[in-house]
Amino acid sequence: MLESTMMQAADAGICAPNLGSFCAEDVWEDAQRILEEVGIEILSEAAATRVRGTLAVKDGRAHFPREVLDHYFEELRSKFRQVPPEPYPFLTLEVSSWHNCFRDPRTGETRPWTTPALKAHAKALRQVGRTDDRLYVHTPGYPQDVSPELAPLEAQYLEFLYSQKPELKMVQGVAAHRHRIEMARIMGLHHQFAAQTPSPLKFGGHTVDIVLELFEPGMSVLIDTMPCVGISAPGDWRAAWALDVAENVGAYIIFRLCGIPDVWTQFRLFAPNMQTSLVYFTSPKALSALMMRSKVRQFFGLKETRRSELNLVVSKAPDQQAAAEKMAGCMMGAIWGFDVIEGAGALYLDEVFSWEQFWIDLEIRDYVASMLQPVAPRTIADTVEAVREGVEGGTFLDTDATLSSYQDFTWHPRRFDIGTRQGWSGHALLEPCRLPDLDDLARAYDYELRDERREALERVMAAAREELG
Repeated sequence: MLESTMMQAADAGICAPNLGSFCAEDVWEDAQRILEEVGIEILSEAAATRVRGTLAVKDGRAHFPREVLDHYFEELRSKFRQVPPEPYPFLTLEVSSWHNCFRDPRTGETRPWTTPALKAHAKALRQVGRTDDRLYVHTPGYPQDVSPELAPLEAQYLEFLYSQKPELKMVQGVAAHRHRIEMARIMGLHHQFAAQTPSPLKFGGHTVDIVLELFEPGMSVLIDTMPCVGISAPGDWRAAWALDVAENVGAYIIFRLCGIPDVWTQFRLFAPNMQTSLVYFTSPKALSALMMRSKVRQFFGLKETRRSELNLVVSKAPDQQAAAEKMAGCMMGAIWGFDVIEGAGALYLDEVFSWEQFWIDLEIRDYVASMLQPVAPRTIADTVEAVREGVEGGTFLDTDATLSSYQDFTWHPRRFDIGTRQGWSGHALLEPCRLPDLDDLARAYDYELRDERREALERVMAAAREELG
C-alpha cells in the first residue's frame, strides 16, 4: 500500500496546519458538561425505565453523573483500542449502496431504479471489480418498483445473489428487520443494527425502538448521530463537536444500561450547504470536519478511519462541475490519508448513480494515485554514460534506460483521450461508443449464489413479499 502524505506527516509528528486550535480533550470536557447539565431527552419509555437509578431522569431528560461518564469513557477507550485498522489499498473507490435513481447512459434520462436495472448494474460493476482491486462495490441502490418497505430487502437479496463477499444493507421497519435477521443467519453474517438518534440531544425514534425490540445476544449496535453545524449543532466547530460527542457517548451509555454489550460509535459531524440545508460532502470545510473527526476518534482510542464520503458531490449530471468536485474530493482524500473514497458514479450526493460518471471517477482516481506514486528508484548506474549514449544516438528513445523504465514516468489513462487531434475519432468521452457497454459486462459476470442458501433466501423473500407487498 502506498503511504499517503497524511500518514507521513503523522509519523513526523506534524498536525494538519488548519487544526492547531482544535483540541479533542477540550471537546470531551465540554461534552461531559453537556451530558451533566443539559442531558439527553429520552423519547423511548422502555429506555427511560431501564436507565433510572443510574441516571437522573428529570422532565424526560437523562443527566449523566461524572462517575458514570468516567466509567464508560474508560470502557470505550479500552474497547476501541482493540479494533484493527481497515485494510484497503491506497485510494480505493467505493460504490455507494444508497442511490434510488440511475442515469441511463444511452438517453441521459434519470429514472428510478427498477429491479432489472439494479440487477444489471450490480453485475456489471462487479465484473469491473474483478480486474480492479481498488474498487469496492455494493449493490448500488434500492429498487423503486416495489413497496418502500420491501425495497431494501430486494436490494439485500440481490447483494446475496451476486456478491461473493456480501454485506448487510440497512432496512426500515420491524417487519423488514425480522426478515433481514433471518437472511443474515442463512448467510452466516453478524447482524448489526444502525441506531440513528436524532439531533440535538435526543435518544429514540424508530431505529432505537427496533433495536430495543429485536436485539438478541450476539448482535451489535452502531450509533450514527449526524448533526450538521449551524443547523442541528451549534455554529462553532468546538461546540458542534462537543454536541456530537455528547450524543454518541450518551447514546452508548444508554444502550449499555439497556443491557446491550456490543455497542459502537462513529463520531460524525457534517458541514452543510447553508443555501439548501443539505450536507455538502465535497465542501472544502468537509475536509476540516473529517480531520477533526480523526482527532476525536484518536482521543477515544479508535484506530484511524481510512474512509470518507469525498466523492458524494452536489452535481446533478456528469458535467464540468462534477469533474471539478470529484477531482477535488479525491485529491483531498488522497493527500490527507483517506484510502477509501465513497461515491464512485454518484451524483447529487448518493441519490443518482451514473454509469458515465463512474468511468470518469475511475480515471480521476488513477490520475491522483499516479501523481502521488513514490518516485521510482534510480535505474541508471552512470548518468554521464547514459547522457553520452543519447547524445551519440541523437535520441534517448531507444536507450536501455528508456526501454526498461518508461512506465515509471508515463501515465496510461483508460478512458481519457491523450492522442493527437488528427487521430481523434470525433467522439466525446461520454458518448456510449466510448464507454464499456453495461449489458455486455453484466452478461460476462457469471457468479450467482446457487447452493442451499439460495433456496432458504427464496423462502424468506417469498414471505417478505407476501407481508410487505
